[in-house]
Amino acid sequence: MSIIYLQIYFVTIACILGTGILGLPVTLYKSGFYPFLISFLTTFFFQVLLIFITVEILQRACINQFLAFKESLDKELHDALQNKKEESESSEDEDNLHNHFITPPNLHMLSEMFLCNGVRHIFDFLAVLQLSSVLIGYCLAGSESYSEILHIEKVYIMPVYVCVLSSFIIFALHLIKPIVSFLTLLKGLAFALTVIITCIIGFKIRENVIDDYHNIGNSFLMGTVALGGTIYVMPFLYKDIVQNKTEIRKYLLAVLSALTTCTILNILWCWSVLSIVPQLDFCSNSAVIPHFVGNNTLTTPDYCESYISLEKAASNGEISTTPLVKLIKQRYQEYAWISTLIEIFIVISISVAFLTLGTALQDIVSGIIHSTFFQQRNNNCLPVQWQTEMREKIIKNISTGILFGIIFLIAIFSLKSFITVMEKVSSFALNTINILLFFMYTQSRRGKNSNVEIPLPNSKWMNLINYLLPVYFGFAVIYDGLVTITDYLESSKHNKTLFRFQI
Repeated sequence: MSIIYLQIYFVTIACILGTGILGLPVTLYKSGFYPFLISFLTTFFFQVLLIFITVEILQRACINQFLAFKESLDKELHDALQNKKEESESSEDEDNLHNHFITPPNLHMLSEMFLCNGVRHIFDFLAVLQLSSVLIGYCLAGSESYSEILHIEKVYIMPVYVCVLSSFIIFALHLIKPIVSFLTLLKGLAFALTVIITCIIGFKIRENVIDDYHNIGNSFLMGTVALGGTIYVMPFLYKDIVQNKTEIRKYLLAVLSALTTCTILNILWCWSVLSIVPQLDFCSNSAVIPHFVGNNTLTTPDYCESYISLEKAASNGEISTTPLVKLIKQRYQEYAWISTLIEIFIVISISVAFLTLGTALQDIVSGIIHSTFFQQRNNNCLPVQWQTEMREKIIKNISTGILFGIIFLIAIFSLKSFITVMEKVSSFALNTINILLFFMYTQSRRGKNSNVEIPLPNSKWMNLINYLLPVYFGFAVIYDGLVTITDYLESSKHNKTLFRFQI
């Protein structure tokens, strides 16, 4: 039984530990470390609250399924006695009801239970949008990391990368959990070793870190994405546990432990990168002056060509390991071996994260297709000959394959947009989903649901604190919108100035 909770722990880490490693340090070039730390720990606190309410929602969803099954079964048995149906027909209906009862929870099912019409469709759309945007980011980051190791243009790597991993998700779903658990253990050990060594190097180099609390918001949006996403894997991990207080508490502890582990590793990682890689790109406004590098004298244009900084990496849409690896190879060749370790770790990390969140995306798509076309017998949405389990699986696989194809096409035409995709699109969708999840939570405790007893309810004081969730994530959504509008206006102004200059 403990193996299940270890698997939950590692799969949750695989879900969380990806975006933060790739994108967080690059967003710190203005704020520095301590402003980021305050923002990040605040995000961690609200993610903990979000996990608590998600566990309660999952419990109520399972109880509701059981009650619906029991009620429907009683009705069917009553009708069978009244109408003297044949025993075979009664048995067949009972089997179908049982199959409906054991339907594993997924986000779409939760939205159907606890959100009203219209809102549930918005929730489903945002969930698919957010996961798709994260997977687009992983397509970009994954192809870039493989490109650095294999020395092949990432535009040629991306089709193979997406095709292989999406095929695993669609056709070998039952193998993913054990594979992900093993690879997560491997990448966790590699990342822990990488963080320790980069911290040691950082202590020796001690690059001057500039903290600016006025720019505390620069890493805020990426921080919400870096620690978010647990709600996507929690439903399909929850189906593996026994529905009692002890087992649910162990499940909750496994998820919270994974979140805490990822938070600590992300903080150490950001500190180590800031201690090695310069924050600002001083070359942007420099005069032409000589710089001495070893025995060579370079003028500013030549020096700036090879100058490495987090600001420059952010403007080029690079992941955080790219400037780190380049700088170590360029200036600290005695630590060149660590750059190889980082590259291998990133390849494993992104691949595992893609598999995990790709599985979550398929889980949501499967839930939508099942409830739309196959939930009711003799559904008029599809011909009778298409209403079988095998044909349902075929339709789910085709739909998921088409979605992965769209993700690939968007990624291939946005090769330098990793930070933009993760910080703007993904954060907006994820934070809006978190608000809707809170309303789902409040709805699950009202009306007839208020009398439903669950094994592990939240305490009264926690229920009061949970009302801070829509305030925090609502602020994140508004801030995201303001940042997007500001960036768009600045970009338009810059383009107009450049156009006039060219004329």
